[in-house]
Amino acid sequence: MSKPFMFIQAPVQTRSGYGAHSRDIVHSLIEMDKFEILIGSLKWGSCPMNALDENNPKDKLILDRIIKQNLTRQPDIGVEIRIPNEYQAIGKFNIGITAGIETSIVSPEWVEGVNRVDLNIVPSNHSRDVFVATGWAKENE
Repeated sequence: MSKPFMFIQAPVQTRSGYGAHSRDIVHSLIEMDKFEILIGSLKWGSCPMNALDENNPKDKLILDRIIKQNLTRQPDIGVEIRIPNEYQAIGKFNIGITAGIETSIVSPEWVEGVNRVDLNIVPSNHSRDVFVATGWAKENE
């Protein structure tokens, strides 16, 4: 039986907090050995894209899965590790992972983003509570 195809879009090559978080998540998913994983490496602002070392076996596992061309088939699971307004929902089932925001309200664009995916993961109860409590109504255009 083949493994479900997972496509992860994340700043895995960047020297950033989101990059480090992405690498931790991707390493864990690879170690599970339950998915066929390909990765779309994203830029993160002006952060350097040199965080992975091809001589490090753990980093090589990520580097070997990075693709530079368009996907030729729809992923079973799409995972995006970035800010919610950038979520694209390209898989049959989509997961958004974001740090969220440490404030009392989320922007309408972020609410629209989290609503584009099937599952959202945030690192704190506060972030979760702010996303859940924020409500925006679209005005008639």
